[in-house]
Amino acid sequence: MSPAAFGLTCEYNGDITLTLTLYTVDVELSLMAQLHGIDAAENVDSAVFGKTPQGDFGIGYQMQRLNAHNLKGVFFVEALHAEILGSEQLQRIVAAILDAGHDVQLHLHAEWFWWAHGEKRRPRTIRGMADFTREEQRDLICRGADLIERCGAPRPVAFRAGGFEANDDTLGAVADASMLFDSSYNAAHVRGSHQMSPRGFSNAPFKADGATEIPLTCFYERPNRLRPLQLCAASTEELELVMTQMHDRGEPVVNILSHSFELLCRRRTHPNKMLLSRLDRYLDVIAAAKTSGDFHDLNIETMLQSPCHSAPVSGYLPTLKRTALQVYGHLVYDRMPYPQPVQPTL
Repeated sequence: MSPAAFGLTCEYNGDITLTLTLYTVDVELSLMAQLHGIDAAENVDSAVFGKTPQGDFGIGYQMQRLNAHNLKGVFFVEALHAEILGSEQLQRIVAAILDAGHDVQLHLHAEWFWWAHGEKRRPRTIRGMADFTREEQRDLICRGADLIERCGAPRPVAFRAGGFEANDDTLGAVADASMLFDSSYNAAHVRGSHQMSPRGFSNAPFKADGATEIPLTCFYERPNRLRPLQLCAASTEELELVMTQMHDRGEPVVNILSHSFELLCRRRTHPNKMLLSRLDRYLDVIAAAKTSGDFHDLNIETMLQSPCHSAPVSGYLPTLKRTALQVYGHLVYDRMPYPQPVQPTL
């Protein structure tokens, strides 16, 4: 089924206007590298700044391209690692983002918690934020916000759980930590320890336990199959279709996901040139819509009054085209598997 079957065009006309488009980047060190005993600075160079023999393709590259399009990015920075590895690398990350004029918010991977307690093995009971009580989640969020603030950034107003592994208590914990927004709800990832209650899915923001949830934007690539609007997971054509449909329905916000290492191959030894090209096309679409901003630009009252709609639909043809591109990208850039982890020595 082609997009025409949904009354849509695949050709972008430059007339998409939404309240706000959030281009969000999860910035995090590699736990796999930590398991291999990789030095913290080297870990950050690879997973955050994307250093390769061909150049740097991490957050610096993404910020450079955002600036070239006169856009602002939101960088959810993982902070708990600083309690284990020290604050030097976190300061380095935060300074780079602020110097480039972008927004710093809070990201936590609870997996770092067990390293802080000297565990040589990851406890099976700790997988993500959802494995902690509301009070424990609040304490972790406060600790992370303190770490970000001590590194020179304004105190975060938004939080995203690592791996979207959150639950209903997370929303309460965010509010208890005096933060306004959560962005941990990913309807395409409702499994495992992602335990937020079903919302009769829509991309519309909602309020619960004092916090305003800004869901990651998702769309139906085919009936009953949701997909996140993520740089490596959705084509530019699908981005255009989603933004057009959300504009036509009066949706207030589009929330796009990327990662600090998203533009690299699996082993992070060289860039994925297909994704480099896609990034610029993404930013062309967002810039033409003239709606880029950050969480400080969100009007909570206006957003919560917006109608709820079902997720946008891309259709079979864009899905098939994107799948073919992904197969090509995998064959060209991602054929080398990760090596097996070794037992760390603490």
